[in-house]
Amino acid sequence: MTLTGCGTLFAPRIDDLAFVSASVVNILDHSEIPWLGRERPSLKLLEITFESQANLIAVAADHEFNMTSEIFYCGDGPAKYMGGYFSVYHKGAIITPSTQTRNPLKMEGQQKHSYQIYIKYIQQHADISASGETITPKYDLSQPTEGLCARIHGGNMLGTYFDSNIFTIPKTAL
Repeated sequence: MTLTGCGTLFAPRIDDLAFVSASVVNILDHSEIPWLGRERPSLKLLEITFESQANLIAVAADHEFNMTSEIFYCGDGPAKYMGGYFSVYHKGAIITPSTQTRNPLKMEGQQKHSYQIYIKYIQQHADISASGETITPKYDLSQPTEGLCARIHGGNMLGTYFDSNIFTIPKTAL
């Protein structure tokens, strides 16, 4: 008996993510965001805040999930996401399987919990493969042409994973 194709069999169902706000922040004010290099530059980031009743910290710990997000223009669909993986944060900590042991947080009850995603580049040129295929689309979030959509993905080394619902960041919020 094989478990191929059973990646979501034991995964949680998270389908209540909802957009809260978007704002431009500076990486200098967010030491929790990893930066490779000696000095952190002054760099504008788009901070997207969303909420859910799901305790993503407990989900990550219980299933040994790393959490990432996919962000894309809603009209393009998830197949053309903006490239790279965007970490999911809660109260200044990246959500990983070990977040709860490093920084225990009580997140009990039915209240909604707030989380953040940071887009590190407000503007990006298209990445084109050697064969001419667009890998990452060109975008300029300072002058958006449409709203963005996002979803959270969690997965572990055993092949268990989940994809959340897609939530919308309206063009007017950018």
